[in-house]
Amino acid sequence: MKFLITSLLMIYVLTTGFAADQNQKTLDVKDIKLFKTYPLKTCIVSDEAFGGDMGEPLSFVYDGQEYTICCKGCIKSFAKDPQKYVKKLEENKNKSHDKKDEAQDKHKKDAHAEHDHGDHKH
Repeated sequence: MKFLITSLLMIYVLTTGFAADQNQKTLDVKDIKLFKTYPLKTCIVSDEAFGGDMGEPLSFVYDGQEYTICCKGCIKSFAKDPQKYVKKLEENKNKSHDKKDEAQDKHKKDAHAEHDHGDHKH
């Protein structure tokens, strides 16, 4: 009798656990929304650095791009004219790429100057 009760209990636990797994919702890949991460270290609206008196920064996604702001007040400004901040982000990204390109060019020139040129000069 004890074996029968134990067996029934095991069957119940196994089938209940299995049924719960069958009912568990899965995520469909098409439901995953990808976005570009925010590249700046300052608020897109106020240009303030994060982590100051305003507290923790807030992030949201607009048109597939993450934006980060320093406070709730800045979300109102963003909402009034989002294209202004989309353009501002693009301009800042371009400036950042230009600085990286300049730094890489300088590094290449410095590295080039360090090696032996033999009988020719650059």
